[in-house]
Amino acid sequence: MKVAVLISNYNRGDLLERSLWLLGRQTHYCQVYIADCGSEDNWEEIAKEYGAIYEQIKKPEDQRSGPYFGWLWGYQRAEADFIILSHPEVMVPINAVELMLKEYQEVRRVAAQPFCLGPYQQIKIDMVDWQDSLNNLRELPGFWNYQNYWGFTNAEAEHHYEQFIFTGMMREDWDYYGFLPGHPESEYFMGYEDWLAPIERATNKMCVRASFPVYHQFHSWDRIGMPSGLDELVNKEQSVRIKRIQDDAMSIEDKELWDYLQKRS
Repeated sequence: MKVAVLISNYNRGDLLERSLWLLGRQTHYCQVYIADCGSEDNWEEIAKEYGAIYEQIKKPEDQRSGPYFGWLWGYQRAEADFIILSHPEVMVPINAVELMLKEYQEVRRVAAQPFCLGPYQQIKIDMVDWQDSLNNLRELPGFWNYQNYWGFTNAEAEHHYEQFIFTGMMREDWDYYGFLPGHPESEYFMGYEDWLAPIERATNKMCVRASFPVYHQFHSWDRIGMPSGLDELVNKEQSVRIKRIQDDAMSIEDKELWDYLQKRS
């Protein structure tokens, strides 16, 4: 069965490489499609190296931001029976595609539960043998208590798997619902998991939780831009995301973390 993994990218080159390294070693082959919305980093070089089909696209001004338009670009081009939506920062086990196909049920989306890396775990990632076993990441200090982007900790992630972090269905089943995220003619255009989960519940075709987790790399500093000075981190007028980074960092007495944040600012 032909499988396509669709990724919508924006300035995630440093995180994208790990994602593609793992997707390129899947026990069931998958073709990766990357739509880039104006990145200025080395994403194209990385995409080419790992054999992805890619293009830098211009998002129409009337399209909202986010991965939706990029996913649609890939969906329109992918010659595959099974379509998986993912992100450039997501790291998956090397048998993720094989397991997803085995666990798929007709017209029922399969989604993996997401574990998130905090800033401390992210800078430690090269110090563990994640290429051999992603589960090693769970042993990093602070992993289970890290509160992720959706407001719950990794210890609570088991009950939150509907997110569109790594999720897939047969192409005809995406069509069954009559739309895809970002489709310009869809009344559910503003959705994400929000546009599909209510329909899944209403039709008694609830999302199936995959037997494997995936790992969402930390990227908040890329999205918001870290302030250049340490004193600025404690400014109460900073965004909620910066405050979250500050709280996470302040809970770890490790100069190495601060040095790294400064380099990324």
